[in-house]
Parts: sequence; C-alpha cells; structure tokens
Amino acid sequence: MRNLGLEYRDGGAVSKDQFSAVGYFQIALDAGDVPSLVYMGQFYEEGYGIVRKNSTMALQLYKKAARAGNCEGMNAVGRCYFEGIGTQKDVRLAAASFQRSANAGDIYGMHSIGRLYIAGNGVPKDTAKGISYMTSSADLGNTQAMFELGLIYSQGKITVVNHVKSFRYFEKAASLDHVASMLNAAICSCNGQGTKVNHPMAAKYFKMAADKGNAEGLKLLGLCYALGSGIDKDVRKAEELLSASVKAGDNSAKELLDQLVANRIASEKADIERQRLATIGPSPTVPQTNSVPQSRSNSTNNDEYAKQAIAAGAIVGALLLGEWMFGGDTHPSGTCTLCHGTGGVYRGLGGTGSTFHSCVSCGGTGRQ
Repeated sequence: MRNLGLEYRDGGAVSKDQFSAVGYFQIALDAGDVPSLVYMGQFYEEGYGIVRKNSTMALQLYKKAARAGNCEGMNAVGRCYFEGIGTQKDVRLAAASFQRSANAGDIYGMHSIGRLYIAGNGVPKDTAKGISYMTSSADLGNTQAMFELGLIYSQGKITVVNHVKSFRYFEKAASLDHVASMLNAAICSCNGQGTKVNHPMAAKYFKMAADKGNAEGLKLLGLCYALGSGIDKDVRKAEELLSASVKAGDNSAKELLDQLVANRIASEKADIERQRLATIGPSPTVPQTNSVPQSRSNSTNNDEYAKQAIAAGAIVGALLLGEWMFGGDTHPSGTCTLCHGTGGVYRGLGGTGSTFHSCVSCGGTGRQ
C-alpha cells in the first residue's frame, strides 16, 4: 500500500492523485507500516491533498517513526527542532536526533550532523569530524552534501583548498541532477579550476542547468551563444535564452538582452550601409554630417568608441560596431580626406583591402 501511495504521490505508472496517495498511506499506517508515518508527517507538515497543514501532528508522526527505529523519522525530528516546526527551536535536541539518524545510517542525518560539527552549533566544533560525516553522506549519494563539499574544497575557509576534489564533487552531483553543481562545474570548466579549460564542456553544463529552467543557467548559456564560447555562435538563440532567463526571474539578464539586441540591430544596419556603399562609385569625399567623439589615440577601444558613436547618431559608429562584432581590420593608410592627417591608423570598414576608412585622428570617414 505504501508503494501505491508513492506512485500516486509522485506520478509514476499512474497519474498524480493527492487523494489516492493519502488514502493508500493511511491504509499502510493502519497496517503498522512505520515508513508511512514519515510520509504522512510530510503531508501534515506541508499540507497536501485532503490533509490540512498541521506542524504539531507532523512532529508527532515523526517522533513515532523515530521511536520505532526509523532513521528518516529521526532526521525529521531533528529538522523540526532545528527549524522550530511544531515546537520551539532547540539546536541541542536537533543535534541529538541528527546524531541518532547518522548512527543508524541515514545519509541525510550524516549530512545534518556534519554541518553542525563544522559550525559548532549544538555540538562542540570539530571540522574534521564534520567533513568526515559529510563525505560519508556524499559517498552514499547525497547530492547536496557533494555540492557543499565542492564549495568547502574550493573556498579553503575550513580546510586546505583542493580544486581537483572540488570539481569532482560538482561533476558527480551535476550528473545526478543537482542544478547548482551544474553551474559550478561549468565555471570550473571555463576557468580550468580542478580540470582543464574546456569551453564546450562548460556550455554543456550550462545547458543542463538551462534545461531544468534555471534562470542563471539560461543566462550563461545565452552568453555562450552570444560569444560563440564552446558552442556555435547564434545571436538569435542567445536572445531567446536571455529572454527566458528574464522570465525565470534573473533581472540582470534584461540588461544583457537589451545590449545584445541593440548590437544586432546596429550590425544589421551596418550591413545594409555596406551594401549601399558598395553600389556607388568612388567620390572625392564623404561629408562629415554627424557629431562623433573626437579623442581616439589608438584602435584598442573600437568597441567602446563605436557604442558612443551610435549614441551620437553617427553612421561611422554603426559601421565600426559592425566590425567590432564581426571582426574588421585596422591598418595604416594614406591621407585622410577630411582632416588631411597622414601616417595615421585607419579602420577598414569593408573588410581587408577596402578603400573606405574611418580616421582615428578626427573620427570622420573618407575614401582614399
């Protein structure tokens, strides 16, 4: 009956049905099934189906399971005392229950008591003992323990830094669907922290998180597409992912999305302008009709300069931004037809070999 209750609760071979789940667990309880005490306790703790939320009743059921030797019940009792669910908070009683649960082999009890030993909360502080309990929990499959150990070994605040161990814990937890570990494994792969630099692998981990609907994963995968980092560049796909990240609650993705869209539109306009210029013959000069920022001593800030020029409404800025996004060439040329400067560096706006240039000295445009 308990298994049927789980099927209806989780939706396996049958559709989810809260009322049927509660009914089958109640039948199991009446037959003396101890684990069902914990499941029914969870229903009362959260409020589920026909069961109204009742924290006091939840704690009573957890205690009954714990007295019967159920390690999950022991851990649940500890959590109630730790968080003040159905009772007053009491960290010492919580630690005692977590310790009983860990001693009985519960991986979550090991994790809980391990955290308390590391913090010295309710028990004497013992970092080594705490890490040992958390390691045992992780080795038995607790993904949250794996994730926290990954953080511990990467930060070096309570033990020696070990980036290799850190990455392995993130990697293992990520393979078991722990979303935060996916993001951390991706960052390690980007930075070569505990593993070799591997941008395709980083993109893979970001995609795993994005596929779970994680806002950060959606944003970072979007940036991978925008930059062509570890994955084929696709600006439209990047915009789609950043938009999804915003909808998922990451407000920082909005600014990135706006910038990416603006850059794409400017690039498209620059392409149109290139095509237009390619259809007209050479002319002595191209009048400077727009205000362009004047101070440019070198070509290292073409991207920032282009953005400023776009804001000033200058066509040359649009052209520069197109080259900034798609790659252009910067090379010495002849005399500028606007300022008559010589020996300056000119930005090729039509690709290598083009005769159309932007003067670094005056910010104007001309043909040579």
